Amino acid sequence: SYDSYGAQANANYTLQAGNITHELKFGARLHHDSIRRFQRDDKIIIGEKGKAPSVVRGIPGSGGNRLQEADALSLWLEDEIKLGKLTLIPGVRHESIDLSYTDYKKDPTNTATGSASGNIDYTAPGLGMTYELSESELLFGSIYRGISSPGPRSFLKSGVDWEESTGYELGLRHQSEGMAVEIAGFLSDFDNLTGSDAGLGGSNPTNAGAAEVYGVEFLTTFDPLAGNAVSTPMFVSATWTDATLNNALSAGGGDDILAGGAAGAHIPYIPEWKLAFGAGLAAEHWGIDLAATYISDTYGTAANLESPGSSSRQGKIDGGVIFDLAANIQLSDTVKLIGGVHNVLDEVLTVSRIPEGPRNNAPREFYVGFEIQW
Repeated sequence: SYDSYGAQANANYTLQAGNITHELKFGARLHHDSIRRFQRDDKIIIGEKGKAPSVVRGIPGSGGNRLQEADALSLWLEDEIKLGKLTLIPGVRHESIDLSYTDYKKDPTNTATGSASGNIDYTAPGLGMTYELSESELLFGSIYRGISSPGPRSFLKSGVDWEESTGYELGLRHQSEGMAVEIAGFLSDFDNLTGSDAGLGGSNPTNAGAAEVYGVEFLTTFDPLAGNAVSTPMFVSATWTDATLNNALSAGGGDDILAGGAAGAHIPYIPEWKLAFGAGLAAEHWGIDLAATYISDTYGTAANLESPGSSSRQGKIDGGVIFDLAANIQLSDTVKLIGGVHNVLDEVLTVSRIPEGPRNNAPREFYVGFEIQW
């Protein structure tokens, strides 16, 4: 069983200091998470050829018997500072988490075998900026600290620390009549990658490894017939990403997908290319759109194998093109009829090998519905 609840408060305050405008945003959140594991392990015994398999039912508690809890306090402050054409957005976030766990015997008695509690905290700063080069061009950039907290048992039992990243972005936006263009470069530098074994070959979770994810994003929207009775909205987007491990990992990651990753190995499930194109016709009371999405091949594990070897999670994750069609008709001032087809060509792709072996994408799907707005 799982519990997740909390309360959050946000506030804004604007003040003027000469020619400088400050828009302060600040807030706090209290959040509770807990998991009570009381489950069993069943074993399926595959018999000889022609004989039915048999199931050996495990006793309650045999499949993991423990309690984990976390109470988090988050505090943040951001100031949007407008200095003419330049806008600076410094901010800071503080996380403080109280963690605890209790382990029980692997049986129905719920006899405690170990417990611990403690606190972990982190302060993550960031800075964003925009600069108006002209009425139609805007330069933007940012640098932010990213964090991911360890679980209670990982931190208290194995000393796992925060997984950290530093993200950088620099880009340019153009806006003109009937056209918008954006291009940006990005880099995410990861430290303290965490996971089971985390690449060190031990039996307990720990911190190990680093990774870099960088690339370029491009997006443009345009309408050659903007302003006419029937317009032709179009878009093109492209993302190129290089995501590699900085050092070899023998294990780690969710479902051990980092196992066998050498230095320079491609990180699983991050494709090198993601491309999309869309075109449509739009009038006052109706519209139709066709979109195509392409994703390049990637891998199921950091071993980067073309086909499964020692695990069914290994092997290629298929790339391919998916076409979607959508249409709408305005029936009245408040009611719109919508419909379309997902995966028009009924393309079949292997999109995941987790948890145990290949899984394919959604098949062709027809849908129809209403949108009502007052």
